[in-house]
Amino acid sequence: MARGIGRDRVQNVRLTDNGPEARAVLDLIFSNHFSWNEPGAFEALRDALLRHGDSYRHLADLRFYLEAVERLTRRYADQDTWARLAVSSVARSGELRVPAYQIQRLQHHPRGDFRERSPSR
Repeated sequence: MARGIGRDRVQNVRLTDNGPEARAVLDLIFSNHFSWNEPGAFEALRDALLRHGDSYRHLADLRFYLEAVERLTRRYADQDTWARLAVSSVARSGELRVPAYQIQRLQHHPRGDFRERSPSR
């Protein structure tokens, strides 16, 4: 039997605070849509979110997560912007630290051919 959210309540946040998306997502999860071959696989998740209080605030943050995914998807669709953001992110990540053995390896392979060589016979 497929089970939706029903009358379960969340202590920290109401599902209606997150819009219809939260309820739709949870209805899909708890109706075994993603676990048709293993009914009830998400009962522990249901209990953690709806019966024992959403202590990690997953439901409270769901709307913000979905908004972030939407922004990310739009940025990724524009490959020029995505490439610029990726390079900028790497550039701001800090100093590149290369171990000494890698520096020696780079010095011995100036053209970037790093394949291990078998001793010639």
